[in-house]
Amino acid sequence: MSIFKVLWHLRELRKNQWLKTSEIVKIQEKKLRAIVKYAYENVEFYHRKFDALGLKPHDIETVQDLQKLPIISRLDVQRNFPNGLVSTNVSVENCKRYTSSGSTGIPVTVICNSKCEDFRGALFMRPFFECGLKLRDKMVRIADVKNRSSWYEYFGWMRKICISPMAPVKNTIPLLEQYKPDVIYGHSSYIFLLAKEIREMGVKNISPRIVIGTAELLSKKMRDSIESSFGVKMFDFYGSVEVERLAWECEEWNGYHMDIDAQVIEFVRNEEIAAPGERGKIIVTCLYNYAMPLIRYDLGDVGVASDEKCACGRGLPLMKRIEGRTNDFLKCPDGRLVSPMAIFAVMDYFAEIAQFRAIQEKKNKVVVEIVKGRGFSDKTIHQVVEKVGSIMGEEVLVEPVVVDHIPRDPTGKMRVVRSRIWGSEQLEL
Repeated sequence: MSIFKVLWHLRELRKNQWLKTSEIVKIQEKKLRAIVKYAYENVEFYHRKFDALGLKPHDIETVQDLQKLPIISRLDVQRNFPNGLVSTNVSVENCKRYTSSGSTGIPVTVICNSKCEDFRGALFMRPFFECGLKLRDKMVRIADVKNRSSWYEYFGWMRKICISPMAPVKNTIPLLEQYKPDVIYGHSSYIFLLAKEIREMGVKNISPRIVIGTAELLSKKMRDSIESSFGVKMFDFYGSVEVERLAWECEEWNGYHMDIDAQVIEFVRNEEIAAPGERGKIIVTCLYNYAMPLIRYDLGDVGVASDEKCACGRGLPLMKRIEGRTNDFLKCPDGRLVSPMAIFAVMDYFAEIAQFRAIQEKKNKVVVEIVKGRGFSDKTIHQVVEKVGSIMGEEVLVEPVVVDHIPRDPTGKMRVVRSRIWGSEQLEL
């Protein structure tokens, strides 16, 4: 990665966001036409797909034209990596690999060459600067990554330390007190536990200027607790390992600005584009990774489209919210789908519950693991059964289980709501 090329791309991306949406769409569709043509000519998987449908690259001129192409799944990527999906112009050995966490049960690997890496780095950085990051800020990053310094950190630019989300929260507090970060960024659930510990310990000397959550769903209770402890309004970022940053909150907190100058983001419901306000599967076309193009790739996430305009004046359109992984949705016996955010909303009611996790074992059984907090009682257990049961339906057994702690996934993420029924069937919106 070249820091100079990253900064050049960053300058362009920061300029793009202030263009009119129609002007950004022109940039988006120019990039779309280029990568579609390249994929057809250099990537076996897409060449076969186009030929099977009787399509040529010139048939895909606009974002709407993408609907002529099939959606590709994680399984498609897994089965065709590397021989089918990597460009014939690229040596895999000279590229950087990114492997997804496998939270859907199907981990995938993508590769990026140096050009892709330069743009990807700029895309990662843009929302940080838009949320107030300064070059000389010190950052604490909560993530399962190696604690390596980049050369520019020796000049005091964008210094950081990395803390594993597996690290005990109590051990992290003294480190934060000593380091005094300007920015805390990373797994939302870990920042929430940090905020809770800071408040309970009465710690007063950890005062970041910017707090950013990512990688996990953020509930209202989590957001309120974090903001109360740190005394700042936090930001939430959304992205994926496969394509990097996708959407982020700005200082208006009116939704998530989608990075359409780097991606095409579609919300698909019943095989059609979802209307604003409707829930849809998030389908992404990455516009900058020529080493391994991903066109109409199903991320395995669900979100809600928006047609609102943000008061900040940016031309990047908004996504209303992220609702979770497709296999985090609970399915009731009557066919209704319950969003993870609906479970969050119910469980946020309980101040006396320190942590929880809801697991759908079968269509008619949901286990709710509970870590006791202050004021917890037998009444709390009965209320959990009542409230979760009220949204799942009378046919569903809600089984509360009190536990000492809730372990994280091997990746460090905390999947608070999950369903185990999706192995034999697929989520249909």
